[in-house]
Amino acid sequence: MSERIPARLFRTEFGMTYPQWRTGVRVFHAMVLLAEGASVSETGRQCGWATTSAFIYTFSRTMGQTPGTYRIGPGG
Repeated sequence: MSERIPARLFRTEFGMTYPQWRTGVRVFHAMVLLAEGASVSETGRQCGWATTSAFIYTFSRTMGQTPGTYRIGPGG
């Protein structure tokens, strides 16, 4: 089986590519950790980002706010 077949099936079933899905799962896990009070740096490491800046960039792009802002919550 070629590599494209599972990729096509994944996209058909989930409406996104595997990398998009994986990023969503990682960001969701990060949201849980941040809500529990974990630091931004530790959360990025635990969720598999190589650098804190890469984590902040991806989280911000996905969620529309930085992980630090998300961690503080509404009303700061």
